[in-house]
Amino acid sequence: MSEFNALFGIRFENVFEELYKEMLSTGCAEEEGGKLKLTRKGLLFRDLIARQFFSKEVEAAESAYRTTA
Repeated sequence: MSEFNALFGIRFENVFEELYKEMLSTGCAEEEGGKLKLTRKGLLFRDLIARQFFSKEVEAAESAYRTTA
């Protein structure tokens, strides 16, 4: 998270506050050494978790691709 904060000039926890709190509270992620990492439980849901970070534009592009593939 410290790399995200330095790169974008804003705290990861603020940008993705709801998702951040949910991942921690459900045991899907944990903080370690300034990094957010998936737990064993989180790894089971990694694809679903990753999709939560997609922008609306990426979601639309992926949806369009899936209908043509």
